[in-house]
Amino acid sequence: HILYVEGQYRGPLYPRTITANGLMVLHSRYAHDANGRTVITNQLDTFIEVQNVGADLVAKTFQNVFGHTTDHNFTETAGFVSKLSKAVEDNPQGIQRMAAKLTMLDPQARARFAQVAAQVTHPAPGEDDQPAGTTTATPTRGTSMRR
Repeated sequence: HILYVEGQYRGPLYPRTITANGLMVLHSRYAHDANGRTVITNQLDTFIEVQNVGADLVAKTFQNVFGHTTDHNFTETAGFVSKLSKAVEDNPQGIQRMAAKLTMLDPQARARFAQVAAQVTHPAPGEDDQPAGTTTATPTRGTSMRR
């Protein structure tokens, strides 16, 4: 998966607004553990380009800040997805009830969530080789910035 992002920073580290573009590349690997469950390992590489002239020092500072923040958020998200996957396996009826209570979610997204959750416990014919799995996150190995 490749994600292109555009953003701005306004804050105490730099007096002017900093504009940047980013590219994130998600690498996913699939394997089976000793119990036959699918284990998905993800790695996210990020690349940032700062647009502002004179922001070299800030760009170097942001490289570490952005990298650490991205690593943390990515690891937390992967952990959430892993726990949700486990909950679907352990309590499929409870997840279906929870899906019905997500009233602030777009109805189509809610229905799709319930459908995917049902597929985890009852895969469609031909999909039984892709059981629910555990997701792990590897911190970004290639955070780089350039101006």
